[in-house]
Order: sequence, then C-alpha cells, then structure tokens
Amino acid sequence: GLVRRHRPSAAAVGLAARVGSSRGLHATGPASSRDLYEVLGLPKTASNGEIKRKYYEKAKAHHPDTNKGDPEAAKKFAEATEAYEVLSDAEKRKAYDTFGHAGVNGGAGDGGSGPGGFGQGGFRAGPGGFQWQFRGGNPNEVDFDDLLSQLFGSDGRRAQRGPRRGRDIQTSVRLDLEEVATGCSKTVSWRSSDGARSVDVQIPAGVDSGMSVRVRGKGEAGAAGPGDLFIEIKVQEHPIFVRDGFDVHVMVKLTLAEAVLGARVLIPTLTGEAALKVAPGTQPGDRRVMEGRGIQAADGKGHQYVHFSVDVPRSPTKRQQELIAQFGEEQVIPDEERADRRDQGRTGGRRSWNFG
Repeated sequence: GLVRRHRPSAAAVGLAARVGSSRGLHATGPASSRDLYEVLGLPKTASNGEIKRKYYEKAKAHHPDTNKGDPEAAKKFAEATEAYEVLSDAEKRKAYDTFGHAGVNGGAGDGGSGPGGFGQGGFRAGPGGFQWQFRGGNPNEVDFDDLLSQLFGSDGRRAQRGPRRGRDIQTSVRLDLEEVATGCSKTVSWRSSDGARSVDVQIPAGVDSGMSVRVRGKGEAGAAGPGDLFIEIKVQEHPIFVRDGFDVHVMVKLTLAEAVLGARVLIPTLTGEAALKVAPGTQPGDRRVMEGRGIQAADGKGHQYVHFSVDVPRSPTKRQQELIAQFGEEQVIPDEERADRRDQGRTGGRRSWNFG
C-alpha cells in the first residue's frame, strides 16, 4: 500500500481514492500545447538546416526590439525560440517526436526538478499512458499533499504567485562577417544593479542581425533563481562581401587582357585569399561559384559567388591606344548584330549581375 508521511488533506484523499493502491499516477498525456513543428511552419521531416533557417526567419520577424509594445509578437518570438531549442538538439528532438511535449518537459526519462519536472519524480511512458515515477527513496512512499502541491499548487488548486525569477537582461554584440562565417567566442559586458558584469559567450555560426543568443542564468538574481541574458546580434556591413543568407557575393575586376586571354587571379574569401582560374573570353557580368566558401550552416556551408567586371581604361596611354586599335582591326561586329536582346552563343539568356 501507499505510506503517507502525515495526515492528508481532503484533496489528497480524493486523489488517493481514484488512484487506489497503484504506484503510478496515470494521465492521458502532457498538457495541451502547440506543436513545435507547427510553430516554425515546418514538416516533421525538416532538416537541421531548414529548422535553423525557419527559426531565423521567425526570430527576425517577431523580435521584441523590432515590435515594441506588441505582446503577440513577443509571444511568437518566445514560441519560436522554444521550438528551435528543442528541434535543433538531436536528442531533444527524438524525445519530442516520440513522447511529444512530455518528452522534453520532464515527461520521458528521469523527470527531475528542472523546468517541467516535478520534484523527486516525473512522468514516464508506460502501459495505458504516462506514469508518475519516483527518483530516490522508497518507491512505495509518497506524500499526496506534496504531489498535489507540485502539480496544482499548495492545496490542489492552481498555484498562486510565488517567488519570482530575477529580471532578464538584454544587451548586444557587434560581429563582422568573418566571425559570423565560422562562429566565434566573444566577451560580452554590461552594467546591472550589481555593477559591471561580463561573460564569455560562444556565438554560433550563421547568425544575423536582429537575432538573439540566450544565456541561461546570467540575468539579475531573484528569489526563484536568476533571470537570463539575451544578447542581440548586430552584424556589421562588410566592405567587400554582400551577404545573401548563407551565401556571399563579391565583385572582382579583370583587366581587358585577363578577360580576353584568361588568367589566374587571387580572390578574397571569408577565410583568406584563394586562387581562381578565369576562363578566356570572360564577359562583364559572368559569374563563378566557389562551393563551400560561404557561411557555415547546420547542414553544410554556403557558397561564394564571384561576379566579374572588366576594367576598361578611361584614359588609355598612347601605347594602349595603338595596341587596342590593332586589336580592333581583328574584331568586327556587323551593324545588324550590335543590338540583340539574346546572348548569342551562350545558354541562359541575357546576363545580369544579381544576388538571386
């Protein structure tokens, strides 16, 4: 039978009568909550990269700093962050896919006293639903008043307002594109009621302006534990590269001779210079793809797109004029072919430089 350590309340007696002598408290499942895949607008087959990209999209759209005074946006931002924290972690995602919210809120596993847990126990999957499991001590011994208090509040009703966590702190950090490409460690400093504070934070690769990195337990102190630190990301504009998601674009100038005859030129990348072979006859607006030279993503790396322009001398020397005049004698374009919206001899139609 169940051993009660003290006289139970009437609510506890009622619960004991429904449970009987079973060691497990059965329930139909976890509390109702939105599906995490639905929150991000993704199917359950979504890849890690799709999850990350969709979270970044949601985070930028609903970030509190860009939606001041809009509680609905703050709620959506919090939902998206919660969904990402679960679905981006392989073990948490597996638990969620198997047990739903119970799998990541103390429901599947050892339970515990962390968020979503219930003191010395938790729900496990078992015959007929989820069962309350006990950690430590005598599994036959349970205080129903304690159990009711943990589930519903001190007397079986909804819990009253108790001690509060400390206040969350918001600060920001500036990153250059090279740091974003591979991730970096930054020392973030701020002032609080306790004075100047700082913390070393690992910034993941691929972040973008408007996103936030959450550091748990680094906010203001409180009776129920410290709050969290939210670090807003601000990515500085790069003097050379233009970012497009996880890809980057760069414009590279060629001399007339390099464009006509071909060459081997040094190209800037996010991790240093790299040699690139330029094909003979390269035209202004042509582009080359340097695969894997972009920004690190969850499912690989983006690419670097090199767009070519030809540096035509505005004030050629006398020698250049002579050479170009000789070259011009060898190349003649018939008048009827000077204006043509088609790109003769090449596939893909008209060329244009764009980031799409």
